Amino acid sequence: MRQAMVTITYPFSEADAMKFIEESNTSHQKRFAVLQQGKNDLLGCVSLLEIDRSHLQAELSFFMSERASGKGLMTEAGKILIKYAFTSLALNRIYAFHLVDNIGSAKVLEKLGLSPEGTLRERVKKNGQFYDVRLLSLLKREFDRVIK
Repeated sequence: MRQAMVTITYPFSEADAMKFIEESNTSHQKRFAVLQQGKNDLLGCVSLLEIDRSHLQAELSFFMSERASGKGLMTEAGKILIKYAFTSLALNRIYAFHLVDNIGSAKVLEKLGLSPEGTLRERVKKNGQFYDVRLLSLLKREFDRVIK
């Protein structure tokens, strides 16, 4: 069974994604659809979770459909979301987790300029099994080198 995402189940349909986005926008989290330009074709979503106004930080999370993977779309959407987080929301720190064996997510986070902080052993339980995750982060003072 594929276990690529920390917070999203697999398979994840377009209907699942739209419901996920519509029901999730609050003061503590913001979710945005990633659509194909010029079409109403959902390719994925990007999110800021656990928005913490006291410590000015949030978790970056994302999902991309398999048909859209490998095209740089998540990196592009991630840059836009990070810029929004640091400018509009005035956050200081963005962090993200990825399952250790999810190489695609690791590459996206690296392209977004997040730096590794460590591995959290068996942090995630999915379908009765525990998984290790890596934690990465980006600080506001670092984001100019990423957002070009």
